[in-house]
Amino acid sequence: LSHHHHHRAVSAQISSTKSVAQRSDKNIAPQLPAFLEQSEDRNHDPPPSFLKQHSITNLVVKNEATDVKHDDISETDKALIMKQISKISSEKELQIELLNVKSALQKKIKFHSSRILALNKQLSKLKSEHERQRNLWDTYYIVVLQKLCQAYFQKLFILIQTRIDIEQAYLQCFELKLKKCGVAYDKLDAVQTEWALLDTQHYLQNTMFEIAKIRTL
Repeated sequence: LSHHHHHRAVSAQISSTKSVAQRSDKNIAPQLPAFLEQSEDRNHDPPPSFLKQHSITNLVVKNEATDVKHDDISETDKALIMKQISKISSEKELQIELLNVKSALQKKIKFHSSRILALNKQLSKLKSEHERQRNLWDTYYIVVLQKLCQAYFQKLFILIQTRIDIEQAYLQCFELKLKKCGVAYDKLDAVQTEWALLDTQHYLQNTMFEIAKIRTL
């Protein structure tokens, strides 16, 4: 009887443990503490319809990686850009393609700028919470707790600052792309009645190569 009672108790304990584990799976702890939960709107504008996988815009706007570099692009990407441009049959359409790139870059810049603002708000919240907690540590004067909490907050400071640095690198990258795109657009606007279609295609092709080369490490 005692053995049977013990078996039931163990079964109940296992069942209880499973239940707790299942609840824990549904409420996995976030990367940041509750007081740093992001309040910014996550419903960003959807990507423009022209950002298809192998479109010229997607090929030159994409950024696959945190310092900005100017490096050559793959032969595959070059071939895709050349193929897309060769299909465009008028100077006006070439300008529109460049305008699409410009619009996509502006959206990227807006997105990363908003991320930097949001992360700086988080950093400000963290500093306030750190000050509040530190007053408590001083009041209770528990040395071990002071050291643990200080280390915890320092890690959070490093985490958020690193994320800000990454966003700033992306922002710098897309701003450089946009600057080159703007120069090229103004150039095409000035010479659209002077250049032949082949000359315009060649200029746009080289411009797209240059824009695509600008990316983060």
